[in-house]
Amino acid sequence: MRRLVVGLGLLLVGVIGLSGPAAAAGDECVKAPVVGLPRGTVAELSTGVLAHPIGVRVPGDWLDCSGLQISVQKADGSQAQTLVLDKNGETGAPEPPVFWKYGDLKIPLGNGAGEWVITKVSRASTVLLTNLRFRVYRADVLTLEPPVRTSGLARTPITGVAKGYTATGALVPRVGLRVVITNDAGTQQLGAATTDSTGRYRLSALFTQNGAVRAQVAAVGDYREHLYEHWQPVHKLLAMSYLTYAPTARVNTGWTVSGTIVPGRLWSSLQIWDGKAWQGSGSANYVAANGAYQRYWKPTKPGTYRLRVVATGPLLDNSPWSRELTLKVVR
Repeated sequence: MRRLVVGLGLLLVGVIGLSGPAAAAGDECVKAPVVGLPRGTVAELSTGVLAHPIGVRVPGDWLDCSGLQISVQKADGSQAQTLVLDKNGETGAPEPPVFWKYGDLKIPLGNGAGEWVITKVSRASTVLLTNLRFRVYRADVLTLEPPVRTSGLARTPITGVAKGYTATGALVPRVGLRVVITNDAGTQQLGAATTDSTGRYRLSALFTQNGAVRAQVAAVGDYREHLYEHWQPVHKLLAMSYLTYAPTARVNTGWTVSGTIVPGRLWSSLQIWDGKAWQGSGSANYVAANGAYQRYWKPTKPGTYRLRVVATGPLLDNSPWSRELTLKVVR
């Protein structure tokens, strides 16, 4: 039974090359072999025998290429077999495309994982010697769960599960597997964790704004690598402390309001309500590295005023955010 998987492949690794010409002299049908399907559609061993297409690209359906055979075996010489290319390509995945002559290599579940090699393509007395190697992996499952949204300096928990199919077809936890968490582009490592007895990994990372994370694992044993398939968005909220200020100010005397805003290099500004809209007071700047800020105002008339401190920053779910206060100004 073939399980088709679309994504980065496990298909061809190691040496992929030929010994001999691209096509055997005198027979246009005897050409270099091709393993698997086009456009990244590949197959893995999971719960049963794997039927894996192997064939050649023929010049066209006008040419009779019946009688083609391929000799294939494990790299250690075991499981040698001759595959008859008795099938014609269809329109593409999940079947090979037109102008293919192919057969399905039956790869056993128990001992089929590992490196294979195609040693020759032949028809009648025409033989093309080859050395095309490909690796068959066992199917596995790697998950990356959506991280919860965090606020301020709280670290973002990152977790998921790794499992793999065994030689008996059972899906079991992959214990002791190192999982690397990177940024969305895969260029910056944010942390790494090792899976426990249930296959689960856990770690946390500090984000100062929205982003994304990827889970990556290297190829280990019969299981392939995962680099770019598994990613999740990360969401972040800014956190703003309560305001610290004197509730009464004097005319023509400086007055200060302070607090903290995290995470990252955020912008704070003091605004005044004029009865119709919020207006800038002229006091605005980036917060300090520790998130602290102070905003200033010198009132010119007595009265009761409504003010607010506005915090803004890029890629934060709740930006802009603000806290308001009421200030009494006396002479």
